[in-house]
Amino acid sequence: SLGLVGSEMCIRDSLKAVQAANTSDVDRVVLIPKLPQNQKLYMMPILMENLYNVTFQIDGEVVASSDHISWPNHTDWQLEKHALYHNSSSKRPLRGSDYGPCISFWEIHDSDGVYFRGSGSVDGQGYWWWMREYAVLNYGNRPHLLRMDRVRNARIEGIRWTNSPMYHLFLIDIDNFYIADFEIFVDVFEQKKLA
Repeated sequence: SLGLVGSEMCIRDSLKAVQAANTSDVDRVVLIPKLPQNQKLYMMPILMENLYNVTFQIDGEVVASSDHISWPNHTDWQLEKHALYHNSSSKRPLRGSDYGPCISFWEIHDSDGVYFRGSGSVDGQGYWWWMREYAVLNYGNRPHLLRMDRVRNARIEGIRWTNSPMYHLFLIDIDNFYIADFEIFVDVFEQKKLA
């Protein structure tokens, strides 16, 4: 078992370490945002592929960044992937809502054995996304809080999903999925106080 702690190591670096590990030697990879009580982990979105037996243990509060200008999109991801596999550098990738649909807060593709569990919460800070949508200013659309494409053997338990910019869970082409004891909540009135 390989344990990686979110507050001590960048989640993105943790995922690179997971993908670099020989998965045949790893029973389960556990990503744990260990946050002291009443503290939050703010983060930008992550797109993950080819995960095998990964558990996200969320007992603190994970909050999506409100920086919509720097929010990556699928164009950025394709350019980065092309540069990685072809050892070439590309022009400065477009950022945020410049082009292409934006990446979901947590986006997982082509994976097997993905588990989300814990007593914490994931907050998408959706209010400003909704206001920009009303004003037709979300050129890259709105992100989902959790998106899974082509995932087998997944599980979500105990986590509170709040205030997604679009859908809280967007699940496509899923095989053997278990969801239990969790909550989806949108606090529109509290978010209006921010305006």
